[in-house]
Amino acid sequence: HEEALESFEKAYRLEPKNVQIMYEYGLVLYEKDPQRAEKILEDAVKWAPYVLPDKQLQFADLLYKHGKIDEAQKVLENITENFAAGEKVRYSEFTVSYRYVIGRAYEYLGDIASRKGELEKAEKLYQKAHEFECPRYKDQLAKIWGIDTPAPEWIVFQLIDAVNVGDTLTLRRIIADSAMVRLSEGLEMYLEGIMDVKVNMIEGKASVDALVMKVYKGEVYDGFQMFNLVLTDKGWQVKF
Repeated sequence: HEEALESFEKAYRLEPKNVQIMYEYGLVLYEKDPQRAEKILEDAVKWAPYVLPDKQLQFADLLYKHGKIDEAQKVLENITENFAAGEKVRYSEFTVSYRYVIGRAYEYLGDIASRKGELEKAEKLYQKAHEFECPRYKDQLAKIWGIDTPAPEWIVFQLIDAVNVGDTLTLRRIIADSAMVRLSEGLEMYLEGIMDVKVNMIEGKASVDALVMKVYKGEVYDGFQMFNLVLTDKGWQVKF
């Protein structure tokens, strides 16, 4: 942590108006010097409100966890107002995760509204979050590359659904190494939402962060899980 902080501090001194560096430095610095870090991160949002929504989300999360609710709300509202995820958005490796970042921003805004006792407003925000966190079916980025395949997040949805119903045929189709197909008796899985997607088309790799609920032997586990995928001649497949 100290080495990373030192590296980012040097970079920041060289390029104090580089927004990417400002976010990286501010986020690492926050635990050590929250007041200075907050100023750097606030400047980053102010100077470039239309870029790096994922970094803005991390900043808002830090503010929320440190009890700065109104400040967090302001950053989250910047995300929902200034970023879009519709068909008009040009899909690239940088924008493929926008809809899920926006979804989480709405979810956090719902948490804030609920905390303030604005329950009707919170419910509407949670509904909006759910719309954005549902997995996208078609991979528009792969389509640009001439590849017809469901999106990585849709493959993850299929994987979880197949595990839940014991569909080994689907599992063998969407898992890169079909020999890895193993079903634990009594295991149930449910996809609660897609949190983030990262794609590298040149390397043919992707990762999906999802909120997953697992039920096994009467125990319930609820949390984040990352899935790695590879692009094959069959489209995206899960890689274990």
